[in-house]
Parts: sequence; structure tokens; C-alpha cells
Amino acid sequence: MMCKLSATKRAASAIAVAVVVLVLMLGLSCAKAEAPQAGFKGVPTTGVVPLTVNFTDQSAGEITSWKWSFGDGITNTTKNPLYTYETAGKYNVSLEVKGPGGKDIETKLYYVFVLKISEAANQEMNRAKAAIEKCMADAEAGALVTDVTGWDGSAGKVTASGAGGTKDAADYLKGEVFKAKYNVYLTGEITYGVDVSWGNITWDAAHGRWV
Repeated sequence: MMCKLSATKRAASAIAVAVVVLVLMLGLSCAKAEAPQAGFKGVPTTGVVPLTVNFTDQSAGEITSWKWSFGDGITNTTKNPLYTYETAGKYNVSLEVKGPGGKDIETKLYYVFVLKISEAANQEMNRAKAAIEKCMADAEAGALVTDVTGWDGSAGKVTASGAGGTKDAADYLKGEVFKAKYNVYLTGEITYGVDVSWGNITWDAAHGRWV
């Protein structure tokens, strides 16, 4: 009698285990796949027209398709596209990703800023002015050490010395080299030089800007 009971118990245990395994298998097969999360970056996001941007997918989850919208009416379905903007402007960029778990989209407003050559040149002039002003202010100097012809942003040329010590305007430019070489005067005033590689723009002396 004891043998029969043990066999019955073993059979019941085996059935219970089988049921549990079957339930787990059914649960796994019915579980919904995790939804993807869209994400991306572009490099560079600001520059002069034509501007080529390298877009990189940074989405998470299982993804089977990508759809990029570059903000100018053009779309792309590759994972990591390289795209060239041919017209100046500010562009919204979006990426829609799809997978077994659904879809998701990320949009970055005004993510790419494509400048006209004249806009970029004016920005360059403003950075040069700001660097010189900061240099003189930190040095507590009323004038620069010397006049400079054709400054391209390199170190050791535009300097100021005063109660605040000796300062170099190039230190405020983060290593930038200009596309125009500027004439710098003792007062800190600057004008355009003769060596300009922007191309197809002229200097508006009356308004102090490139056009």
C-alpha cells in the first residue's frame, strides 16, 4: 500500500511540475516585447552651408527599422545616415524607430543650425572682439601691448598687460583659427585684414559686418 501511495505522489508531482513548466512557457510566449526608445545625436550641428552632419542612432531596445526626418522634407531609413544641408536655416530633426515591441520617436527642435557664409563670418568677428575685450579687462589694461596686422586667432600676438597681469586674447578662443585675418589696434578695435578665405563676401565698414 505504501508503494502505491508513493508512486501516486510521484506521478502527481510530475504532473504539477509539467503544469508549471507549461504555464511558464505560455507566459513567456505571450509576454509583450519591450518597446524601443528612440535617441540620436548629430555631429556637427552648427556650421556653414553646405553642412554635412553625421547622425548616429542611440536608441535602446530591439529595433528593426529607422526613419529619419531632417527637417527639410528629406527622410532616410538607414541606421546612421550622413546628410548634407544645402540651404541655410534652422532644422528640426526626428528619428522614429520600430521593433517587435512597438515604435517610438524623438524630435529635437532647431537641432541643426546651418549658417550663411556672411552669418558665420560675422559670428567670427564677434568672437574676436569678445576675446580682445575679455583679455584687456582681465589684464586691467587700457590698451593692448602692440598693434597687430593679420591676426588669425593664434597665441602670442594680441596681448594686454596691466594690474591684472599679462593676458593673451587667444586664450579666450579655445584654440580657434579664423578664416579671416584681422587687424587689431592698441585700443582693441579690430577690422578685417587682406587675407580672407570665406569667399564671396565683402566687408561692410559702415556697419562693421560681413555681407
